[in-house]
Amino acid sequence: MTVFLAIGTVSMLLASTMAMVSRDIKRVWAYSTISQLGLMIMGLAAGSLFAGTFHLTTHAGFKALLFLCSGSGSICTRRTTCTRFPGEEGDG
Repeated sequence: MTVFLAIGTVSMLLASTMAMVSRDIKRVWAYSTISQLGLMIMGLAAGSLFAGTFHLTTHAGFKALLFLCSGSGSICTRRTTCTRFPGEEGDG
């Protein structure tokens, strides 16, 4: 179980770091999902089967809604990068 705990920790840290530096919104959500899967593996390796499976099911539902919202936002703004926020200067 110690090996799974280490793998979950490393994948969580690496994926969350990649999500922080990515500019494409879909990649940010994908890296965030990988990070959360690492967190679930950590929970399972620590011995909490209920917490790991509960986090998996709730995360799946919320992440599906998040992908739907980001997709509609990408369609409305016609861009998928996170370089500027709406309302900033130069936003046409």
